[in-house]
Amino acid sequence: MLLHLLLYVTTETLSLGWGEKMTDLEVIASSLEKIGAAEIDLVPLVYERFFLLCSDAKPLFATREAQSVQGKMVNELIQTVLDRLEEKPYSAVVVQTMVSDHDGWGVKIAMYDAFLMAFLDVLRNALALHEDAPVITAWQRQLTALKQEIAAHLPA
Repeated sequence: MLLHLLLYVTTETLSLGWGEKMTDLEVIASSLEKIGAAEIDLVPLVYERFFLLCSDAKPLFATREAQSVQGKMVNELIQTVLDRLEEKPYSAVVVQTMVSDHDGWGVKIAMYDAFLMAFLDVLRNALALHEDAPVITAWQRQLTALKQEIAAHLPA
């Protein structure tokens, strides 16, 4: 499944040298465009890595129905990052709903952490980038902020 993405604007900036700056949003959108242009399907790669990092999650995806939502979940992660960067007024509600929806499955912060780490690892590998590459730094910054927001909505 290829990702269909929209471009947005944000105030976070990243220096690229020569005095040119790109926002996190522009950097992240550019990375997604490169993935799309290369026709790389991140979904199976993310879940393969996720299940290696968090074997407790694999039984949650044992049914065909649960497997069918994998693409939706990766796309929702990407869209949530983009919506938060654009400061969409509904983005906080989306994150709260996501946490609420997963609570019934027993999902804890460690599982979210593993999923976000799996996504970042796969993205870095797909783009053949080092861990300290500006693109990875932008993604890491946004995923860390998202994880903090997720943690704030988790039941105590």
